[in-house]
Amino acid sequence: MPAKTSDQDGDSVENPSKKRRLDTNQEFIHDSQIWMKDGNVIVTAANTVDEVTTLYGFRCHKSVLSKHSTVFETMFGLPQSSVPEYKDGVPVVMLPDPYTDVKGLLQMLYDPTTIPLPSKDPTVWRNELDVIQGPLRLATKYELTVLYGRLAEIFKTHWPSDLQEYCARQEALDGLLATSPDILPDGALPDPITAIELAYAANIPSVLPTCYYGLHQQLTLGNGRMATQLNNTASDFADFSSRFDVLDRLSASQISQVMRGREWLRIATAHLTAEVILKYYTCPSSCSFCVETRASLSRILRHSADSSNAIYKVTSRDKRCPKGGDLEFHNVMKALNQYIWDELPFFFGLEKRKEGQEYGYKRYLEDFQSL
Repeated sequence: MPAKTSDQDGDSVENPSKKRRLDTNQEFIHDSQIWMKDGNVIVTAANTVDEVTTLYGFRCHKSVLSKHSTVFETMFGLPQSSVPEYKDGVPVVMLPDPYTDVKGLLQMLYDPTTIPLPSKDPTVWRNELDVIQGPLRLATKYELTVLYGRLAEIFKTHWPSDLQEYCARQEALDGLLATSPDILPDGALPDPITAIELAYAANIPSVLPTCYYGLHQQLTLGNGRMATQLNNTASDFADFSSRFDVLDRLSASQISQVMRGREWLRIATAHLTAEVILKYYTCPSSCSFCVETRASLSRILRHSADSSNAIYKVTSRDKRCPKGGDLEFHNVMKALNQYIWDELPFFFGLEKRKEGQEYGYKRYLEDFQSL
């Protein structure tokens, strides 16, 4: 877990010769929830609204902060004269971090029940991430190892690296969108850009392939994510160009990774429709079920931004060909789906291939001919 033990702005630590108080001209508010009467340190964080900055104070215990954070333990181990601010005779530690993030972190330290439990309800998923992302950033920055571990695991459940877990979450979300879209609050859909930023900030690379894949979906389908599958009208989509506005928050190299991954996913999807379906989906009687299913799957894979979930839905359904003509196809398709999912780190340039390792979609068919 990365650590930062110095101020983000690089300012030197002041070593005053005597105690001094905070600027009395700046509004100072005691946080109503985290103000321990017996606390021996005040942690402050600023909150700016309409260009007016208010300083919030959290009266805490050095022992609690030191127990969880090696950064705070080191800080409180410095000579007393190195602490530049006091209020009511209590030393003040001024943090440069957002007020809501600091409060969320301290709440989780003093009351672990405020840490959300992973839910299977899609209507609360976005709220769960909103609750943990600020504290997770600070747990990384100030080396709160135990809390970092708990929050990182919650974050991973929202962007799972396992294909079956990912598809299960997408099915739950798609089902809600199809039956009760009004239940989802505004901004409830997954936000892959924020997830990518948080994954880098908190050093959780395992979620990045799924996050980039989610961004690929968003860029293809816009705000109406699954509108194509739900047969909605084009008016449900954001303007095509506006879908790419979100990329302004990414670096040039990250944008390059997104575009690279989208191209390789297009190639992989084309391979699925051109090679696997035609070769492995055979029915001796050409029953209407197989003809209809093959045509339907071809359309889905050609137009769906979420090909992995589309394949999963087709291969996991109960209804099958009465003649068994789709048996080999289903087995190959499931394996190939997993294979392409495992390739996401290479598609998006998140991992480098070993020297001499072939890079191209043609090897897919060669690998699966041995199944």
